[in-house]
Amino acid sequence: MTIRSGSGGATEIQHEARWSGGQQLWWRDGKVGDKLELTLPVPTPGRYTIVMHNTRAFDYGVFQLYLDNEKLGDPIDLYSKDNINKLVSLGTRDLTAGDHVLTAEIVAANPQAARRYMLGLDYIKLEPAR
Repeated sequence: MTIRSGSGGATEIQHEARWSGGQQLWWRDGKVGDKLELTLPVPTPGRYTIVMHNTRAFDYGVFQLYLDNEKLGDPIDLYSKDNINKLVSLGTRDLTAGDHVLTAEIVAANPQAARRYMLGLDYIKLEPAR
């Protein structure tokens, strides 16, 4: 995945052994309404379950995720009082081969969260659906 565009905040790569490849994409300090667009390559056409491995912490936001401008379920609250990693299924889709656009939009913050609206993305995995 690569960053296509972002409408606010800052992105960088964080390094820590707990993430695959020892790093994650970290988006921080955006505000409600900001979006981060990523290129999601699909090597072979097919039906896939889209799985996200992400970080959750006390200053992470609530995000609506989209694939090619279509919502992937309900908004996901990434707040946690502890700094943890979690796998989340984003649903199943029929995908053509080629590049698709995965968008994360900041939609809110958990009432208990510090308002930094962060997103930590370790990876997105496409699992062939049965």
